[in-house]
Amino acid sequence: MYYKECEPVQGKQFAFFRNYLIMKDLKKDDEGKYVCKGTYTFRGNKYNFSNSILVDLLEDLTRKRPEILYPINNTIEADVGSNVFTECNVSSFRDSMISISWRVNNTLVDNLFKGRIIEGNQTNIPMEGAEIFTVSLNITELKNEDYDRHFTCHAGEVAAYIKIQRPTKNHAAFVILILLLIIPVLICILFKIEIVLWYRKSCRPFFHKKVSDGKIYDAYVLYPKISSQVDFVLKVLPDILEKQCGYSLFIPGRDDLPGTALLNVVDETITQSRRLIMILVPGLSSLEEAPEQNIAVYHALIPDGMKTILIEMNKIKDYSHMPESIRYIKQKQGAIRWKGDIMKKDSSSANSSFWKKVRYRMPPEHQASQELALMPVPCSVSQMKEA
Repeated sequence: MYYKECEPVQGKQFAFFRNYLIMKDLKKDDEGKYVCKGTYTFRGNKYNFSNSILVDLLEDLTRKRPEILYPINNTIEADVGSNVFTECNVSSFRDSMISISWRVNNTLVDNLFKGRIIEGNQTNIPMEGAEIFTVSLNITELKNEDYDRHFTCHAGEVAAYIKIQRPTKNHAAFVILILLLIIPVLICILFKIEIVLWYRKSCRPFFHKKVSDGKIYDAYVLYPKISSQVDFVLKVLPDILEKQCGYSLFIPGRDDLPGTALLNVVDETITQSRRLIMILVPGLSSLEEAPEQNIAVYHALIPDGMKTILIEMNKIKDYSHMPESIRYIKQKQGAIRWKGDIMKKDSSSANSSFWKKVRYRMPPEHQASQELALMPVPCSVSQMKEA
């Protein structure tokens, strides 16, 4: 009877023939000391006996045939004229005699390229139960004809190649670069007004000195004297731009002095203003005959003249009835359309879309001048309507 570690030997890998133990398909767990125990009779007496053997499995050297670790029939990228260096790494059992070489079309590279492509000396590094053999390949100057060639490493019965191709363009990096350029531009376009207003409020006071330009008013307001627009001009406009934003407006009928010549007041106050705000009403053409409009438009059209802010009271589909000067200003600077209701609360907020556009076109700073402005005469909305 055979025992291993005091246990009877059993399993498919074991067979018994007479007094012999046959082992097959052994694994690492089957290593160890096996003991055979039994009895025999000699001259009428029974005796016990035992015998032991030590089983130690050896590595199957047939499985350690040469194996190419690199190259693995892969492709690398390189530019024309560059130096390409690579290696062939082969694993084999220790003390084996193996010859490694680099070839192209089964011809040694040393014989084919005459020094431009050089095969290095074979070296080996001992490992546990095996060895790593290395032979380098040095392409000193890559040429066009080298592309798509198979540089093959031969190691006994096995072989593997490496192929060189032109570098592919990094489209992902190009796309990212374009996005990095486009996204900030889109942000500036979509949020231009918010960015400018934020900069004026947060940054401009720190980077720009306040220097008086000799102006008194931030804007001169030119509007048709009709009852439907008086509330907007005398109530909404001052409430937003003057009270909430701190601008100084000159509004005819509110700020001019009685007894003064109209045309002289218009010319003087427009000269003292930084912007011209013109209120446009659909279907109204009488404004073009007003003398004060001619003076105001003149200052807007001269070289380096004042900038004009056109405000449409409702949509104006046809500008053909407007003076040519108004059409020109509309074409060059555009217009802002009022869609609000003076009775609604959101119309009286400086942060609404309409008022942000107006503030964007207003002067960046509204510093006071050392000159004295014309003193405004109180005038109620009802008085303007009666006028």
